[in-house]
Amino acid sequence: MLRGSGLAGVGGIRRVRTLGDAVSLIRPLLGVRREQIVQYLAELNQPHCHDASNNDRGMTRNRIRHDLLPQLAADFSPGVVDSLLRLGTLAVEAQNVIDGIVAGLVERCVQRESAERVSIDSVALAAQPRYLIRETLIAVLETTLLAATSDGL
Repeated sequence: MLRGSGLAGVGGIRRVRTLGDAVSLIRPLLGVRREQIVQYLAELNQPHCHDASNNDRGMTRNRIRHDLLPQLAADFSPGVVDSLLRLGTLAVEAQNVIDGIVAGLVERCVQRESAERVSIDSVALAAQPRYLIRETLIAVLETTLLAATSDGL
């Protein structure tokens, strides 16, 4: 959010991300807090690894985690982390709806002529809200770049 992210960025890392036709990256522990995992491992007498780079306040994400969030919790809302997690969940749900609409717009308004060339029915697309036009053009660009890369262009 601090860097101007769109809805997809506010939603955070996706639990499942397709990497290819037969490969998906699955992050099964995204919904579990670090403290819960550390406590569980301690109960099992199982050691865990701590990445020292997570303490480096030179990195924005670490300053947010170690400085900004505790200050927001102390000065404004003790439940700020839970509020942000709920916002992320809502953003993911909204983005899923948008992705479905965009897929329909791509199907109706975009004709792929080759791996690197598409034609767009700009009249039909222009009737849509600006946000959907932007998301559709981004989707077309991403799939065109993906197709060009997989064809060795």
